[in-house]
Amino acid sequence: MKRILMFTVVVIILQKGNAQDITWGVNATSEVQYNISNGNSNWSSLINMSMDADLWKGAQVYTEAIVTYNLNEKDPIADDLQGYSNINAESRPFRLSILGITQQLDKVSLFAGIRNTGPDYFTSEHISLFTGSSHGIHAPLANNYEVATYPTAQLCLHTEWKITKNMTFKSSLYNGNPGETIREQLKINNKIRNISTLSYKISEEDDGYFCIGEMTGQNILNHHAMAIFGIVEYPIITTDHPVLCGIVEGAYDNSHILDETMICRSYFATGAVLHLDKKGNRHLGVVVNHALYINNVKKTHETDMEITYSQSFERCCIQPVLHLIKTGRNYNCIAMVRLMIGINE
Repeated sequence: MKRILMFTVVVIILQKGNAQDITWGVNATSEVQYNISNGNSNWSSLINMSMDADLWKGAQVYTEAIVTYNLNEKDPIADDLQGYSNINAESRPFRLSILGITQQLDKVSLFAGIRNTGPDYFTSEHISLFTGSSHGIHAPLANNYEVATYPTAQLCLHTEWKITKNMTFKSSLYNGNPGETIREQLKINNKIRNISTLSYKISEEDDGYFCIGEMTGQNILNHHAMAIFGIVEYPIITTDHPVLCGIVEGAYDNSHILDETMICRSYFATGAVLHLDKKGNRHLGVVVNHALYINNVKKTHETDMEITYSQSFERCCIQPVLHLIKTGRNYNCIAMVRLMIGINE
């Protein structure tokens, strides 16, 4: 609680100093989850608090902290492998997810500090509509590498290079193990992991987006490995409205199978998002993903079909979701309603 109050006080003091140089935001996401297959239910919530402030020329300090609540964290309502909700996490009153300084040098920006993959990768316009965890970071990367994903963070050097107006190169070097406390996040060791992507967006007005990327470094078996991944979003119907955009995702990891530790070998997803109005307030999305998990004993296939509808208002958004999940021979049908509220100044 003291850490939350300290974060709030810093935001207020800085805002009074110079309102033009400070931006801040508080965004809350809460969802009710019900597993139709077994009758179990859950309530999960996330509060995200962020603030950035100008320093010297071209430099900004940025910080982001989260509060998480998960009613049934010790007794999950489903036994899926990928994670049907991208906000499910252990209940904690405070986690620091980003803290560092960004320096802008013409077309290149450099960041040094504590960070996770959240703001940098797997956040394209249409895929971010879906609630499944693999759409936030592909399953082979999340499962096979100890890299900082929600709700953790770790030491990071992050670079973005705007090669052209539409083409961007990003690269991140992560050190140590992902942590949930500042002490864990500041630990340095000899484990270095890298994520790099090259992306291309057809135009600011167009929905076309292409991205290829790789991750290299030590995996969970402490062996050097490499994963490759890609994302394609492309408009199928481009009439005034509605607009239909197709989605394809894929990832593959070359980690060697050594023991009974489960490795996610591959991941693939395809789907579409239908924009129902010109203002971008109503979206209907369907996506099907498939992940292959393997060890030296068995293979497990998991398929998840997600159907979702999003309705946005001035400061909030309501999103009903349905997941149809097959994990091996087990089935889970999960219905959710997500509510998002945001204040950004």
